[in-house]
Amino acid sequence: TGSVGTPWVKYTTASSWTDITPSGMTNTPYSMKAFKGNVYAASYDYTNKQVEIYKSVDDGTTWTAITGMIIGEPDLEFIDLVEYRDASGQAAILLHVPSGLYLLDLSAENIQRITDFGGDGAVTANFTFGSAREFGGNLYLARKNKLFEFHYTGPWQDISPVTNARIDSSVVPPKSVVSALDVGGPWLFVTLTSTTGSSVW
Repeated sequence: TGSVGTPWVKYTTASSWTDITPSGMTNTPYSMKAFKGNVYAASYDYTNKQVEIYKSVDDGTTWTAITGMIIGEPDLEFIDLVEYRDASGQAAILLHVPSGLYLLDLSAENIQRITDFGGDGAVTANFTFGSAREFGGNLYLARKNKLFEFHYTGPWQDISPVTNARIDSSVVPPKSVVSALDVGGPWLFVTLTSTTGSSVW
């Protein structure tokens, strides 16, 4: 994104990167995901306080807003498109925002809320983008000081070591946030961050 919010997209073919000025995208994109031959972008409309989904069929050169894929989102703390599964276990794109987790129904071109995680807004200025990972068949989502384990059939739970007192508060401050996730071999790695430092578990 440029200094005044103009969207820019970079893509690569082999080892070369090209700057392009995409046409058709009104608002700045915060997350993109390639899926089944197309590219999808989640952008934020600051004027109307809503998330909008765009689609590109030409590798990001031109974008079209998907009319039925708009949701109100008063607090822009994070927007993340995640590839996971729908309720039947088929590959799908999910939208993760403070108000919850949504399914992008690409065939019907609408957005369906899956869960609001019990009304947990997850608002924090320290959130790191891209904090969602699939691991062992579940989807793990960082939401402020909480770490949610979600299964595509519906069940979810907060498994955060911070909110569930699984880590000594003298080692990790209680106000720590789950700022990053990654998967390596048989392990899910979690970064906990506070004003006094960060640690990986």
